[in-house]
Amino acid sequence: MIHFIGIYLQVPRLCYNANMTPLPTHIRELANRTSLLSVSQLQDEGIARPQISRLVVAGHLKRVVRGLSAMPDYQPSEHGLLSSAA
Repeated sequence: MIHFIGIYLQVPRLCYNANMTPLPTHIRELANRTSLLSVSQLQDEGIARPQISRLVVAGHLKRVVRGLSAMPDYQPSEHGLLSSAA
């Protein structure tokens, strides 16, 4: 039995990753521009908060402080720690 629920204004996408680059490669390109990646920067690039958390758990990202992430090989300098605090 089929129930009519409503009308879609847009056709829903069933596959979001069909033509996207793999996330670790995409994040590495972002990290080449800046060593620290904020959550808002990652979201602007289309990476959702749950994906960021999964990437941290998988070891693709390292959480530096709340709201800032970096690549796993990131070594913070004194200047880097000060910039993350600001």
